Amino acid sequence: MQQTATCPNCGSQNAANQQFCVSCGAHIAGTPKQLPHVPIVTGVAAPAPVLPGVVQQPVLTSLPPLPAAPQARQRIEIVPTWGLAWGLFWRMFFLWLFLFGLIFLVYVVVRLLLGYTTLF
Repeated sequence: MQQTATCPNCGSQNAANQQFCVSCGAHIAGTPKQLPHVPIVTGVAAPAPVLPGVVQQPVLTSLPPLPAAPQARQRIEIVPTWGLAWGLFWRMFFLWLFLFGLIFLVYVVVRLLLGYTTLF
């Protein structure tokens, strides 16, 4: 059979090897442990009053920890292949063909609107 311990704060049953209550979080075993008091420094401290005739030393405050250095990324070498180059060539070829065809179409329509019967 498993041993249990009763929480002194809320009275719930907990396993004997637990230090804190599952229900309320109170310390179970004996007297509560006191954590050492650590002052928390936030923001910038107000300047100390200036006393006449006293040389003031700079006040050192604790700074927040620096963020972790970013991981070095693995370099991937990109090698173009002729298949990609020919695909780009044909795309550019058809794009220019389309653009020059569009320009020629505008040229023909303008000449017809102006009343010319020949193209050139």
